[in-house]
Amino acid sequence: MYLLVADKNNIVKIKREITTLAGVPINDLIQKRPKILMTKIHALYDMLALFSKYGIPESSVARYPELFTLSVETVRRRIEELNKDPVLSTMTSHPQVGRIIYYQKKILDRIKYFNSLNTETPTLHVLSADTKRFKQIVAAGDLKNKGTDVVHILSQHFGKTCEELRQSITRHPHWLTISMQKIQESLKYLEGRGDISKEQIFHALPIVLYPRLKIEKELEYVLANNEASVKDMHLLHLVLYYLEKPVHFTGDGLWPSEHSGVDEDDPEPEEFINLNSQSYEKDKSLYRHQHLSSFTSTTLG
Repeated sequence: MYLLVADKNNIVKIKREITTLAGVPINDLIQKRPKILMTKIHALYDMLALFSKYGIPESSVARYPELFTLSVETVRRRIEELNKDPVLSTMTSHPQVGRIIYYQKKILDRIKYFNSLNTETPTLHVLSADTKRFKQIVAAGDLKNKGTDVVHILSQHFGKTCEELRQSITRHPHWLTISMQKIQESLKYLEGRGDISKEQIFHALPIVLYPRLKIEKELEYVLANNEASVKDMHLLHLVLYYLEKPVHFTGDGLWPSEHSGVDEDDPEPEEFINLNSQSYEKDKSLYRHQHLSSFTSTTLG
């Protein structure tokens, strides 16, 4: 149908001048999405320049060639809105960022819906689901993050492999329950200080799951009491220790205290205590020098 109504001169130019689009042979792309032939060749070039300017990977665009059927101004506006939105901006490195751009209006409406319910916004697999699947997810209350979304976004941020990232973040039992927006807020705080390195954060990666204000409070406590210097690799492990100490190292330190399953008045019931935490209390120097990663590799494992 599009061959009948498209500008023949434009079709000839596209086939003559463009051999690949977003890394895909142009003939394959046209066969998959013939509507692309309705887009003027200069607009295709402009969109490629836009994707390059804003760091949108070709592989992501190739997944959603429908993007080339939109106007250049629409694509530009959506990318700019994506970068400004506190939720969507956390997903700019996601392999499906092309889907975010194409279905942006629907996704923003869903973000507003979750905000109206005072509920943390889920990750992309919920926001970008088709209408039928979205209704099923909401009805079932299945709003947990998709592990691959979290792992990919953070692996890109830290420059680590997905396997390295997964091994670090999955030490925490609640890693799928915290939204990427909250994770990014904590990351922004830690990195925004200017005195804590990415490697220090990655070394104690579960810390990014905790609320920014809680991290700030315990970090200032550790530094004020000279339990570690800001350059010590174990600094954030100490912060994790103090975040989890009130809840007996169960991983519940990332919730408000009223949500914890631990009774603060209990005489430290055995099932909630990791043996390492007892040794930390008896000998902080032993903690500093011999068990720097015990909390993140054992207690939350």
